[in-house]
Amino acid sequence: MMIQLIYVLMLITSLLCSGVFFWRWHRHMDFSFTLFYIFTPITMLGYVLMAYSWDLGSMVTGLKVQYMGAIFMQLTVIMIIFSLCKIRLPRWLNFVMILISTIITASVMTIGVSPLFYKKQTLYRKNGIIHLQKVYGPMHTVFLFWLLMLLFVSLFVLIYARLKIPEASIFNTILLFIAEFVTILAYLFGKRIRINFEMASPAIVLSCIIFLIIADRICLYNVDDTVMDTLIGQGNTGYLTFDFNHNYLGSTRMAKKLIPQLKVAQVDKPLVNQELHDRVEEWLADFNKDEVSRDIYYKNNGKIYLIKVGFLLDGGRKRGYQIDILDDTRHREYLASIEAYNKNLNEELEKKTKMLEEMK
Repeated sequence: MMIQLIYVLMLITSLLCSGVFFWRWHRHMDFSFTLFYIFTPITMLGYVLMAYSWDLGSMVTGLKVQYMGAIFMQLTVIMIIFSLCKIRLPRWLNFVMILISTIITASVMTIGVSPLFYKKQTLYRKNGIIHLQKVYGPMHTVFLFWLLMLLFVSLFVLIYARLKIPEASIFNTILLFIAEFVTILAYLFGKRIRINFEMASPAIVLSCIIFLIIADRICLYNVDDTVMDTLIGQGNTGYLTFDFNHNYLGSTRMAKKLIPQLKVAQVDKPLVNQELHDRVEEWLADFNKDEVSRDIYYKNNGKIYLIKVGFLLDGGRKRGYQIDILDDTRHREYLASIEAYNKNLNEELEKKTKMLEEMK
């Protein structure tokens, strides 16, 4: 009875996590996140149905629901990993992964009808709890191979992104590694441990919570050029963001064009370029004196930029700092030319005044 209640609590937890996600972030996230928070409660529902089954038919029904949710949930996880690691998959590869997952799910639906996934399944009771004893079929081997392949691909992509892709968040890659590694290993090793509890279920709930943390962080990294340029109405304005620890979060394409040193900046770490890092520290320190944005001029590669510092807002929350960069070179050169013209005019006026005085 206690185990059944634990499954119910985990189902409720997964539903709450999904509710939080759809309430706060689903419009701003990759569609894979949405699918993840759809298939996770389905997976947990399967565990609950299996825990409360009373005969072979109800047990098999719960098992099918659990497998269907878990297979597609794992597919969405690998898609999220590629997305967050800034690796774009070709459409044909996405199609192949969806096709393999669909074929495996279709074989799961044959349980009780054909020996494709389970050759044989019978019920037995132990300590008052109903269990399913099964003999695995060939498609179950394919399923395990698919899980292991996804695990190794995920780990490879996460390590590659950590080492080679500066735009990939260190914080997110570590969390993704934990979620993926724990979930699949819990499933694989849980099959070898003789206990009356599915070890993968709490690992899935843990992944739900981890992905909420990641979604919260992604809102800080998403600095979209098109939206910003539409709102501001100026194509020569760039934006870069930092957290309260002065770690770089992200920048628009225009910001990278205006300040090329940003192209090698790594997310969740201080800026690599020391000169730019020192300048940013000065700008943030000046802003933090009284939290008033002042016009700051920055010369870089023969250009003059107008810098404005403010808070990075997520809804009404202050999450870090936003620095606006405007190429103000033409305006400053125009002002400088006027100033030079006025200076020359004053000098000429002084010379003529002196000449008139000498003629008297």
